[in-house]
Amino acid sequence: MDISRLPLREKEIAAIRAVVEANAASFAAVDSAMTRKGVDWQVIVKSPAISVLLPDLGEQRPLGRLVAHRALLNAQAG
Repeated sequence: MDISRLPLREKEIAAIRAVVEANAASFAAVDSAMTRKGVDWQVIVKSPAISVLLPDLGEQRPLGRLVAHRALLNAQAG
């Protein structure tokens, strides 16, 4: 299912809504985090920056996709 563009099809809308509703607690935390002015990830960035390890990044990727899908759903709803 390619949901990278609008307008979403009914099947896509239903699938996204189901996942968003099933993860309401995650969205409450994301929405709360979005109100903050800054974040301290406690990551020490040093040169070369590409060698800095971000161990939580893999676990955060599905949440990022979920937030992006909810954003598409909200954009379509106006």
